[in-house]
Amino acid sequence: MNSLSDVAQACLIDGGILLFPTETWYAVGAKMSAAKALAALGWIKERPSTKPFPLAACDHHQVARFCQTEAVDPSLLALWPAPLTVLLPKRDDVSLDPSLVNGRGEVAVRVAAHPMPRLLARVCGELVTVSSANCAGHSPVRFRAELDPVLLERIRACEAKGIPCAVVESPLAPQGIAPSTIVRPTAKGLELVRDGAFSQKELAKAGFSCFVPKG
Repeated sequence: MNSLSDVAQACLIDGGILLFPTETWYAVGAKMSAAKALAALGWIKERPSTKPFPLAACDHHQVARFCQTEAVDPSLLALWPAPLTVLLPKRDDVSLDPSLVNGRGEVAVRVAAHPMPRLLARVCGELVTVSSANCAGHSPVRFRAELDPVLLERIRACEAKGIPCAVVESPLAPQGIAPSTIVRPTAKGLELVRDGAFSQKELAKAGFSCFVPKG
């Protein structure tokens, strides 16, 4: 059973940083409105500002609060929960931190197959970032015991500066095979931005053709 301790719940709601499992890898994240935590995550992971953080929602209704889903084939979103990240335009009436939106005005979002990211999004009432818990150039991990000491040291430094931090555990370990697949819906089909844990064969079985843009 997946649940949140009082410490983890308070950390999440107060705009802190959490380490938690997903269906792919262990992740480090925060709620989408926690500007200080998002800035700290960029430093912790050495992530360039041109590479927005992916997000997770509790369900497709929550996605629709922040992203334009009206023009997307409903059967694509019906594949959730799954390790399938979809690039969707953000809603015009929603203001999002720049670290969450790419140059096309898109947000990378999924309803994760693992229950923990869904629980976090439901508890805080908004999307949460689900970036793999590793520094640039280091491999992602499946278990808490494998977390990079450098990453943990940087998280402790953030905590010392007043940003709450907590680790969330679950009886369900990440699969640790591949990251989530990333697709962009287009008039020609699904643009395959990143191949991953949700295979092209699974997408084809659901009636979607994929293409990789030239160049």
